[in-house]
Amino acid sequence: MVENSKLISTQVDPNQIKTNEEKMIRVKLFNIFLQTRAYSASKASRKVSECPQEKIVKVSVIGMPNSGKSTFINAIMEQRVCATSDKVHTTTNYAQAITNRKNSQIVVFDTPGLVTKKEMKQYKHTSQFVSACRESIEQSNIIGVLHDVSNFWTRGQLHPIILELLHEYKHLQSFLILNKIDKIKSKRVLLELVKTLTCNNIALVPKQNVEIVKQEPIDKDVEFEKKVENGWPNFSGVFMVSALNGDGIQKVADFVEKQAVEGAWEYRNNEVTDQKPTDVIVQFVRARLLDYLHQEIPYNLKLELEYFSDENHKIFASVNIFCPSERIEKLVCEMLNLARTFLKLANTRSLAAAPSSVNVIKQPEVIKYANPLVEEREVWVENMDTLDEEKLEIMKLNPKIFAATPRIDIIHQNVHWQKLYRYVSFAHAKHRFECRGGGRKPWPQKGLGRARHGSIRSPLFRGGGVTHGPRSPTTHFYMLPFFTRVHGLTTTLSVKLAQDDLHVVKDLEIPTDDEDYIKDLIEKRNWGPSVLIVDDNDMFPENIAVATDTISYVNLMPVYGLNCYSMIKHDTLVLTQAAVEKITERILYQFTRADEKNITQKFRLSQRN
Repeated sequence: MVENSKLISTQVDPNQIKTNEEKMIRVKLFNIFLQTRAYSASKASRKVSECPQEKIVKVSVIGMPNSGKSTFINAIMEQRVCATSDKVHTTTNYAQAITNRKNSQIVVFDTPGLVTKKEMKQYKHTSQFVSACRESIEQSNIIGVLHDVSNFWTRGQLHPIILELLHEYKHLQSFLILNKIDKIKSKRVLLELVKTLTCNNIALVPKQNVEIVKQEPIDKDVEFEKKVENGWPNFSGVFMVSALNGDGIQKVADFVEKQAVEGAWEYRNNEVTDQKPTDVIVQFVRARLLDYLHQEIPYNLKLELEYFSDENHKIFASVNIFCPSERIEKLVCEMLNLARTFLKLANTRSLAAAPSSVNVIKQPEVIKYANPLVEEREVWVENMDTLDEEKLEIMKLNPKIFAATPRIDIIHQNVHWQKLYRYVSFAHAKHRFECRGGGRKPWPQKGLGRARHGSIRSPLFRGGGVTHGPRSPTTHFYMLPFFTRVHGLTTTLSVKLAQDDLHVVKDLEIPTDDEDYIKDLIEKRNWGPSVLIVDDNDMFPENIAVATDTISYVNLMPVYGLNCYSMIKHDTLVLTQAAVEKITERILYQFTRADEKNITQKFRLSQRN
């Protein structure tokens, strides 16, 4: 365990949940169907299938970070073998993906993105990360260079690091893969890129085919600096693909299959990767963290497999996430609590194309109180179907919302803001250009010895304009800071509860739509001269909507319209059980939301930068 670190657990098997003193928060990911036939305990126990005239080819796919190498390999394999995300450096070590076509075995190396020395220091990469690409090339027969053509600034040339590797391993056959062509509208751009990246040594044969073969080999021994400028002339083929959509992938697979040479297969017929199932699970959890956490946060997290079990071709696992600080723990917890996000992930990004799936169950939320000495507030749940009060049950209220420290200043700021933010002043004083008169001078400028004046509409003369007077319409709109508004709600709710002016009812069903029933109910229960009734939505029961329609001092309001001014304006606040639950859920979300930095920025009327 890491000292002074926060521990969060992503739990898969519901039966494996255990209590943890380090406040471990677990999210269940169950029924992870991985094709366990693709894995084995060790290479020593593997039994390679015997096939007549066996052939094998090893391909190392290299490229810059976030160019789509892992997505391309998954498309070649026709299933998800490598973890992918929208951020750079998802792959940290090279891995092998295996596919068999007839009597040929294709081994594809997924490598980390090539980085410069500056990026090595910035991302604190290990030596293993940097050397992984060279190690994979040394074990390969062919080099596949994946180039991202969607980036306008870098697509016109191969990176010097790639050119250096191609020159160092020029004895190996290499081919170029132009990825993300679906983002390029003009085919002419692709043709120009082919000419540039191949140093004009490759011709299109035929034009309808996306595969490009070279006219003749380049055997001249020329200095590297003179030979390559923006591209590499020794590519044996060029392919235009879209790894995400699968366009052009089949032609790349056919080309690689033709390069296979006679040799014994190194993997069994049903294996798809050399990675262990435990490593695959950790990598996929890390990829999801990269997708849903911002900036450097996911890179600073440490993942550790806590539990692993393989039963009936199903893998159950538990992954621990170590957070370096409490602030980051809050952000990760918020991400893990977003069950809808993970459910969307389960439906759209399964661990394998088939039959893999990911399902998520949201755990009951653990409420963290700001002050451990503050206990939960309790309130009776009443009925409204009879005039006599009946206490049905006791409902517990979150002290973070209903037992906040009273702040009269915050309540005043919220009420003042609500009064002014829609107020428009129409007071108007005429400017000098709005006054009557032709603008003539009151007397000649010279010859009289008097002061010079430009116009009789000057503010100095009677009937002239007013300087710095009000101009209509004038808005008094301003935006109160976000958390001041949130704390205004919690403070007002707490004050109402402390003054016994907050009541909770089971629902708003009443036996009649007569307004006298509501008046008698309010009088008998001593709810005061004005009442605000709040429900979880704006679809109120018909009887109470009709009964309160003509009563001026009784108002109905949905949860999304609840505000400090309305609560202060009415003497009594009546909430339904559903309204209390929704208020608690929404305010707790505001306290723990991950985009806190964005919502606390200064409000601007103009959204232009």
